[in-house]
Formats: sequence, structure tokens, C-alpha cells
Amino acid sequence: MVFDKHYRLFSGQVLLLLIFLQLSLVTIPGCSVKESRTLCPCALSLVFGERDTARLRDGVALRLSVDAENGADESLDSIVALTGSRTASFRTARGRAVALAVWPSETVVCPYGEDVWIRIPEGEQCPEIWTGAVSASTLGDRAEADIPLRRNCCVIGIYFNGGDLFSLEVRGNVCGYGNDGLPAEGPFSAVAVDEASGGGTRYCTVRVPRQKDCSLSLHIVGADGNRRVFAIGNYIEASGYDWCSDDLKDIMLEIDYAATSAVFRIDRWSETFHFETVL
Repeated sequence: MVFDKHYRLFSGQVLLLLIFLQLSLVTIPGCSVKESRTLCPCALSLVFGERDTARLRDGVALRLSVDAENGADESLDSIVALTGSRTASFRTARGRAVALAVWPSETVVCPYGEDVWIRIPEGEQCPEIWTGAVSASTLGDRAEADIPLRRNCCVIGIYFNGGDLFSLEVRGNVCGYGNDGLPAEGPFSAVAVDEASGGGTRYCTVRVPRQKDCSLSLHIVGADGNRRVFAIGNYIEASGYDWCSDDLKDIMLEIDYAATSAVFRIDRWSETFHFETVL
């Protein structure tokens, strides 16, 4: 009798445990074991760099697009502001995700579906931006990817000794950044802005995006509209500047411009060009 009593008590406890487990399985959100896992979302974590903390507090503009394995495309544009954390979390379709982030968050970006993510209109300088880009597989239940922000704007400071009756214009073949976060091919032009002058020397600046080649050129335009074109992309390369560095550094360019010659200096590199006619 004692054995039978304990047996019934034990059986009742086991039954209650089984019922509890069944109820727990029913209330757990997400896909059940019987459902296809391809229909379940992936929990994607995007991790920014340690030095991005201040920018994350300001907020970064984030674009997340997913090429889903079921053939559908998903996209999301949002402003992400993080305090006390460097991780942004999302639930995405299963497939291949591409994340693009830019600071400051008010940077103008093209609508999803265009061939360029950030386009610099002709005549405008590159915005002072930090960007990040990463591609990650979201085929599993969870995924994590690092997306540190990199400085993707270079300020070319120009000390111009040659008078005020000239405008300085920089042209190139990179018009912004594509949907992969890399430099996008297209026409670029911007006139250098005067910052200071004195003693016959002007100091002006122009901001350019990361370059893919040495196509940058400087146009020195006289008051009569005549111009001389100099291949400063080649000079920048000859000076040892690295367009592939994680964070773009600024460039200081000195130009001594006379009636028959021009001397260019970048750091310890220099080159002199002679010509016969004047502007």
C-alpha cells in the first residue's frame, strides 16, 4: 500500500511536468519544430566600433537590405541612436543582408533601388562623413557582423600663391558611394572655398570622396575664363598618399603659381611645371 501511494504521487508529478512542458512549447514565440526553418526570421546583430560611441549617441542613418532566399527583397531605412551599447539588433529574412551606415544621420542618401547610395551632385563638395558597410549571411537563426565607421571624406587644403584673380576647381571620376559602400563612378566637380588670405597667399579647401584611381585634376581658372589643368591625382599618388587606408587623412597642397611655371608641394614631395603661355 505504501509503495502504491508513492507510485501514484510520483506519476501525478510526472504528469504535471509533462503538461507544463507542453504549455511552454505552445507559448514560445517563433517557429515550431514542424514548420520550415526557412520561414523563420534571423536575429541579426550589427556591432559598431569602440570609437563610434559618440557618433552612435548622435545617431547614424542605417540602411539594411536583404536578398531573401525565398526570392523576395527586403529593405529598411532607419536612424539608429545607441547609448551604452554598440550593437543594433534586427529581425530579418533568411538570405544575404547588406548593411550601410553613415554619420551624420542627416546625410542625404538616395532612395533604395537606385544604383548609388550616397550621390554627390556636381558642383558640390563631398559631405564630411563617416560610413560603414558589411555583408552577412542571415541563413541561420542568429548572425553577427562588425560595421565600424570609417572616415570617407578627404579635405584638400590648398595654399595658393599666385593672386586672387583665379578660381581653383577640383574634378574627378568618383561621385559618391555605391550600394556596397565603395566609391561609385561618376562625374565630380567642386570649387575650392577660400578660408583665409594674407601676404599674397590664399588658403582654400575642397572636400573629395575616396578615390579609385589617379583621375583627380585641378583646374586653375583665370578671370578671363582661361584655365590650366594639372593632374593632382598623380601628384597625390607620388607623395605616398593612400586612398585605401581605413580612415582618409587630409592633404595639404602648396602651389606657387607664376606667369610661366607652377610648383606643387605635398609633404616632402614637390614637382615643378613650366609652360610658355600665361593665363
